[in-house]
Amino acid sequence: HELDPEYARHLKAAFQKCRQPIAGLLQNYGRYETIAGKQYPQWLIHKTGSDAAAELILGLAEFLKCEYDQQLADYTCKLAEGIIAMQIDDGSNFHGAFLSWPDLWHAWGNAQTQALTSIGLVLDRPRFIQAAQKEADHYYAYLLSDGMKNSWWYSKTDTIEEFPQIAYDIRCMTVGLLRLYEATADIKYAKMAGDAASWLVGHNAAGQVMYESKTGRCLDGINAKSEVNLNSGAESTIEALLTLVEIKHSGLELQDSNIVLF
Repeated sequence: HELDPEYARHLKAAFQKCRQPIAGLLQNYGRYETIAGKQYPQWLIHKTGSDAAAELILGLAEFLKCEYDQQLADYTCKLAEGIIAMQIDDGSNFHGAFLSWPDLWHAWGNAQTQALTSIGLVLDRPRFIQAAQKEADHYYAYLLSDGMKNSWWYSKTDTIEEFPQIAYDIRCMTVGLLRLYEATADIKYAKMAGDAASWLVGHNAAGQVMYESKTGRCLDGINAKSEVNLNSGAESTIEALLTLVEIKHSGLELQDSNIVLF
C-alpha cells in the first residue's frame, strides 16, 4: 500500500469483485439440508464446500488485515459459521474434524482450522479459534498418534483410506496448527505442527524422506507403506516449501528427521 499505491489500488479494485458472488452464496444463509442424518449448511461454495470456503476466508482475512470493511467482515463471519456447521461433534475419533463436503472428509486442501484461526484473530472472534482448537485437540491429535489418513465417509465407518498421502495434506494441517500456536501461545500446537511437518523428513508410514534438501524438491506422495511415488511435481514441491517456510517463520526447524524448537 505504501510502497506502490497505484498497484495497491489495482489489487483492491480486483478484490472488490468478490462481493457480488459472496452475496449470492449468502442468499442461502441459514438454510440447511439433511444428508445421511446430518444437517449441512447451504451457503458455502457449491452450497457445502467447506474446504473451498476456507480458502476464500483466508483471502478475506488478508484483505481485512490491511483494511477493515464491515460488509466483508459480516460476509466472512457467515462463511465461518457455515464451516463450523460442518464440524463433527460426536466424541469419536473423528471428533472435531471439519468435513470437506457432505459426509466426506479428505486431507488435501482441508484448511478450515487455518482459516478459522486466521479470521478469528483478525476479527477478534474467539469462537472461531475455539472451533479450530477442537479439531486440533481431538482429530489432529488422533491423526498424529494413529497415522495420517487420506479420506473417509462419515456415515460409513469402514471407508477410511490411509493412502495416498501427499504434501498438500501435510501443509494444511501444519499451518493450521501454527496459526493456533500464534493465536494461543500454547506450545503444544507448535509441537504438533512440528510432528505433522516431520512427515516430510521421514516420519511417515513409509519411513521415506519426502523432501530433498539438496535439490529443494518433494516426492509426489506415499501410495502404500511399501510404495512411494518418486515423481516430483510442482504442487508437491510448492506445498513442501510452503510448509518449511511456515515452520521456519514460527521458530521451528526440521533437522535430520527431528523437530527442533528454537
